Amino acid sequence: MNIHLRLVGVLPRCHGAVQIQGRIAMSPVAASFGAIRGFDTFRLSTTTSPATRQRSGIRWQPAIGEQPGLSLRRAASSSTAKSSLSSNSAPSGKTIPGTKSETSASPTLARAPRLAFPEHLVIYHAGTGKTTFLACLKLTTIFVFVFFGLIVTPSYLAAREPVQKTAAVALCAVVPFIYVAYTTTPFVTAIHLSLPPFARTSAEMLKRFVANVPPTTRLDIQSMSLIGKPRTSSTTVADLRPSNKRFGMVNYERDTKALNKGRKWWRFRAVGKFNVQKGNEGNVKTGWVWQEISKSIAKKAEKKP
Repeated sequence: MNIHLRLVGVLPRCHGAVQIQGRIAMSPVAASFGAIRGFDTFRLSTTTSPATRQRSGIRWQPAIGEQPGLSLRRAASSSTAKSSLSSNSAPSGKTIPGTKSETSASPTLARAPRLAFPEHLVIYHAGTGKTTFLACLKLTTIFVFVFFGLIVTPSYLAAREPVQKTAAVALCAVVPFIYVAYTTTPFVTAIHLSLPPFARTSAEMLKRFVANVPPTTRLDIQSMSLIGKPRTSSTTVADLRPSNKRFGMVNYERDTKALNKGRKWWRFRAVGKFNVQKGNEGNVKTGWVWQEISKSIAKKAEKKP
């Protein structure tokens, strides 16, 4: 058996006073769970006292099929959790200004697409073992220089030792220091490539980008200073050119005259000579990118007169 109720008046708990007149049909079982057919679910004011309902203008008129003793209090209390779709709509089907229809899906946070590669891609790495050994060698050379140059040599001079012995001790301090500084300064520990957003989406897009890499693509070349501190030199693909200096220890170079003009006198000079050893690109999965870039640099150098 269904219960038919006629609702006449205004609905004060909606967003604005809306004139509503209609019929609600619900079964006793559905009423116990707060399910109402016809007008879906209202924010019913039947949970309030009769005097309050009378002041609000709500009047319930039983029509047919009323079941004696059935209370609407339980149905009204459960229906307050949801807003009525009909109460937010005008008779013509248009949404009343200032109201929000519940049928519209709640906005969900748009997830950013996952990128296959980072913005700064490692395309070359000399290896952790080589890098650690070189840093320890630099520090050891500094200690040797301090010991023989600032402690042993002055003591030989104070003792008035022969000049040959004093000169030999001084050379023990200077020669290792100069040799290590000369041979290890160009050593490159890592190279990072700056990728545009489209080249980071997949491996196929990365291959297309590397096949025709723009000359303005930035490369961050990392080396080590005299004390073993990492140094990053930002350059472009167009600025690099092949070289063969320092007995083959320098295979790439760039022009640093403009950079050194703007530096203070007490700062280190910009690194312009690099030693990128072949085979070390195999230490990273994307080492093939550096191979393609190095080929592109060599081809551009051949075209130049």
